[in-house]
Amino acid sequence: MKSNQKEREEMIDLKKMAAEKNKDGLTYMNLQRELETEPDTDTLSDFLKTGKSGFCVGKRPVVWDKMGCCYFVHESGAVVSMNVSIDHLWLNEIKDADDDHLGQPPTAMLTPADKGYDLVLNGDEDYSDLVGAISAWDYPTISFDCATRLIFTEKRHATLAKQSRDAYVELARMFLRGEITVVDFVPDQWKEFTATEKKAFQKWKRECKKAQKKLATIPKIEAYLSTPPGYTAALGGPVAGRGNNQRWHQAATVVLRKDNRYRGFKCYLLGQDEGTYFGLELPESVDSVKEAYRCLMPEKIRRKKGVERQGEWFVVPVQSKDVPDLNECIAIGCEDVYLPLQDVESNPHTVTTDDGGWEHSIRISDEGVFAHNGRLTHEEHGAIRFHNWVKFVCSTAVRSVSQEGVD
Repeated sequence: MKSNQKEREEMIDLKKMAAEKNKDGLTYMNLQRELETEPDTDTLSDFLKTGKSGFCVGKRPVVWDKMGCCYFVHESGAVVSMNVSIDHLWLNEIKDADDDHLGQPPTAMLTPADKGYDLVLNGDEDYSDLVGAISAWDYPTISFDCATRLIFTEKRHATLAKQSRDAYVELARMFLRGEITVVDFVPDQWKEFTATEKKAFQKWKRECKKAQKKLATIPKIEAYLSTPPGYTAALGGPVAGRGNNQRWHQAATVVLRKDNRYRGFKCYLLGQDEGTYFGLELPESVDSVKEAYRCLMPEKIRRKKGVERQGEWFVVPVQSKDVPDLNECIAIGCEDVYLPLQDVESNPHTVTTDDGGWEHSIRISDEGVFAHNGRLTHEEHGAIRFHNWVKFVCSTAVRSVSQEGVD
């Protein structure tokens, strides 16, 4: 058994030899095999700290994580899975890390750090190898599919959104050059109710029990608590009114800023909503996730109680006196109404009423869409039911996209 000191000295010599002879195809792994030494257990961490890799396939750095999965680092800054383990490299079965691997989305992208690099991880299903291999608490995770469709909309990038390989490479280059930066990100987190919120929660539980005894409709907690922007109530318990967690939950979320050179900045919010990744272009520049969520909610409804959200749409309770008269309406009816789409590839939010055919239960005017006693449904979100008059108010997002397949 070799001493640790001797192993370190041999490792340094191997790296020097590999650097000198790499142009002739003699790799660091070949040299290790000759001396029957084992590869490092996690070279990815070292690469992020130093920006250097002791092993190359061809001229491209190759790294592996603690689970033994191998990746090559493209010159654009894309970290691409090679779909092989250390054993394949050990047997010298991989001859080149070429662009054919870029037929699939990258596993991660490099961003500049004070020393070395940081990572932005890909959370899209089937391409999220690194999300489970390293701490997602340390690195932001986004949907690369959402990001490319959201960011590449300008004329000079018009074709990139349709050519995924080129779009991923260009996105990686923008991260590496600092043209797109991570402004803020929060990992998956929980927040306890305040004392005032706990009192409101207890009141809601009492009302739930009364409703259950009378076989009446369970009241919505939104009528008792104002949900903080970006959070949902996580109450626990299988039966309404029996939860004891009394916490707010926020899924991991990231704010990106794109430098448009002489045209200022654009900010984007990317995260998860009910198991689906989403991406939004914000109406203004922000410096935190909290600011981003706040600016997405129209100011006139921020302090209203009972407001619920489904994707980019808010369901806002209104009094009968605030509902437009029939002669003020552009259209009236009782059949399904589809709310306007921000992304042509998205599924529609559908308003359906249960008023037994009352032909005035849905009203559309210059003020918006109003409905009575019905539900708002969407394929990617849970249905929202309402029994009195509500108004549907869209978020302030400039554009939005979503992508199913959260890992």
